[in-house]
Amino acid sequence: MKNVIMVDFRLPKSWAFHKELEKVTGKKWELLELVCNANHKGAVQNAIRYFKYFYLPLKILFKKNRYEYVIAWQQFFGIALAFYFRIFHIKKTPDLTVMTFIYKPKKSLFGKLYDRFMRFSLHSGCINRIIVYSKSEAKHYSKMFCLPEEMFHYISLGIDDLARIYPPETDDEKYFISTGRSNRDYDFLEDCWQEDYPALHIICDYINKPNAENIVYMNNCFGLNFLNELRRCFAVIIPLSNEEISSGQLVVLQAMMYGKPVIATKNNTLFDYIDNNNDGFIIEKSSKALSETLEKLNNPEVYSSISKNARKSFENKFSLKSMGSSVGNIILEYEKTEGIIQNEKA
Repeated sequence: MKNVIMVDFRLPKSWAFHKELEKVTGKKWELLELVCNANHKGAVQNAIRYFKYFYLPLKILFKKNRYEYVIAWQQFFGIALAFYFRIFHIKKTPDLTVMTFIYKPKKSLFGKLYDRFMRFSLHSGCINRIIVYSKSEAKHYSKMFCLPEEMFHYISLGIDDLARIYPPETDDEKYFISTGRSNRDYDFLEDCWQEDYPALHIICDYINKPNAENIVYMNNCFGLNFLNELRRCFAVIIPLSNEEISSGQLVVLQAMMYGKPVIATKNNTLFDYIDNNNDGFIIEKSSKALSETLEKLNNPEVYSSISKNARKSFENKFSLKSMGSSVGNIILEYEKTEGIIQNEKA
C-alpha cells in the first residue's frame, strides 16, 4: 500500500516536513503537487482555482485502493476527496487527514452552497482527522459542524527558515508592513494610521488603491520581492476581523523568522503563537492600543528584546520538522489505538 501527500505549492528539493514524516511513521510518502493559489484576480482565474481543487483528488479517487494514508496539505483537496467518496457511496476508503483547515461563513447564495458542500463532505465519514493550528479551533469547529472534538488535532504551524538564505537587513527608511488576505481588517489600520507615523506598506493582492500620505499599497509583491520587504521592515502589523477564525499564523512565523516584532489585533488562535509582551504583541483593536504599542517599540531596549525573543521562539517551536513529527505521531497513535481495538474484537 502507498501513502501520499497532496500539496498546492512548489515543493523544494528536500522538504523537511516530508523527511520527518517518513522518519517518524517508518512509511514512504509520495508527493502530489498542483499549484492552485497563484492568482485570485478575476472570475476566470477563480474558476480555474476551484477546478484544480477538484481535479487533483480525482487522481486519488481512481486509485483509492492503492493508498493506505492520504494527507491533504491543502484542505480543499481532502474535502473534495471526501465529497467524491460520499456521492459515489464508496465504503472502503484510505485514511484521510485534512490539514490547514480554515472555515469562514460566506453570505449570499454562493455562501449557502459552500456551507452545504462543507457540511456534506465533513460528515461523509471518510475524514479521519482534521489538523488545526490553534487549541481554540478544535472546540470552535466541533461546535460549528456538530463533529466530535476528537476529530480535530492541534499542532503548531511550521515553515522553512529562509532567514538563513536571505538574512535580515535594516533599511534607511523605517517602515512597517502589513500583509495577508484572510480575515484582515485593513480599513481599521488605515483609519488608525496617523500622518506622523512611519511609512506603512500594505501588501495584499486584492487591494487596488492609490497611495496615501504615508501608506503604500502593494498588490503585486510575491516571492523574493515579499521577502525583501519583510527582512528590511521595522515591524509587522496584523489587523484581524474575526477573533475566532484562524488567521495570521503564517505571517507571525515569517516575521519571527526575521526577528521582526509583530503587533496583532486580538485573535484567540494567535495566543498559541505569540507570548504577549515577550516575543510580540496582541492588542485590542483600537487606535489607542496601536499607538501605545508603537511607542513601546520606539524604545531600543524593548525593540531589541522583542526581536531576539521572536527569533528564539521561531527556532524552538515553529519548524517544518516539528510539524512532520507531530502529524506522524498522530498517525502512529491512531494505528496503536486501532490495533488495540482489533485485538479486543478478536
